[in-house]
Amino acid sequence: MDKAYVTNQAELEQHLTLTDEERAYFSSPGEGLLPLRISRYWLKIMGKDPRNPLRLQSVPRAGELDYTDEESEDPLGDRVHSPVEGLIHHYGDRALILITDRCAMYCRHCFRRHFTGRTSALGKGQIDRIIEYLREHGEIHELLISGGDGLMASYERLAYLFQGLNSLGRPLIKRIGTRLPVVDPKGTDRAKLDLLGEQKSLWMVLQVNHVSEMSPEFDRMAEAIRMRGIPLLNQAVLLRGVNDTVEAQRDLCYGLIERGIKPYYLFQGDLARGTSHFRVPLERALEIYGELSRSVSHLALPRFALDLPGGGGKVNLEESSFVKRDDRYYYFRNGRDEIGRYPRESE
Repeated sequence: MDKAYVTNQAELEQHLTLTDEERAYFSSPGEGLLPLRISRYWLKIMGKDPRNPLRLQSVPRAGELDYTDEESEDPLGDRVHSPVEGLIHHYGDRALILITDRCAMYCRHCFRRHFTGRTSALGKGQIDRIIEYLREHGEIHELLISGGDGLMASYERLAYLFQGLNSLGRPLIKRIGTRLPVVDPKGTDRAKLDLLGEQKSLWMVLQVNHVSEMSPEFDRMAEAIRMRGIPLLNQAVLLRGVNDTVEAQRDLCYGLIERGIKPYYLFQGDLARGTSHFRVPLERALEIYGELSRSVSHLALPRFALDLPGGGGKVNLEESSFVKRDDRYYYFRNGRDEIGRYPRESE
């Protein structure tokens, strides 16, 4: 047992008095639910308030047991776009490696809950097959290493992956997606950071959703990452009750910039099963972003995007991707000149 993490109801109740809504989740016999995993560090900085933004992201509630007709287990269509196990190839010049299913914390708004915490890390043979696919597909110039959490993979697996990538003999922009420095800064392995710092053209993409997640411990870890020459980006998710106000978004954006972290993307919630209580209706989301864009500098402003259901791909909501809307849906044009739709949900 890892004493740095809480993984069941009994341990959680040693730290918190659960609300009726939280207790109802644990009383459910539901199968296939996202595992519980919260660092004791996170529990410490979030305090006892049931509506604390950190608590809402980490402690399960009964809302996860409710599914809408529009939701699915695989909202981004990962399975359809996986030519090799562990590799997702949605876009021509970019690909995603799911190096592990493990996370330091299982965020309750997770969109990859069909995968997260359920399989295992990639073995060397699987990595070899991914490298061979990349060798055969020279159009891929950018690679995201994630999961799960990219930094939760072992040092040995990361080193083996980078060895394979470097053997391709062509420039390859690499991004590693992680929330470990945010949810458990002291658990972030310095040797892995050294390994990342040795790689060319590598960026780290964090997920900070609220300014209160940036503690002094986080600040020290972010500085340690920057000192290794690794640029930092942030991808936030717009979450109901967590950061769905202009003020919360403004504080987050400027808090990031002040720490040398570029706000990269703000994402509209994906249609993952059991996450409707987190999603902000798109009409309101667009209002928030419009006000935000008028109140912060371009340096501090992330791009606002959503992923079209079923593998339709990412569309940037501040651009001319919008086609039309009717009583039930918004319609958008993706980069492949295809039309996809996203539901008009109510509060």
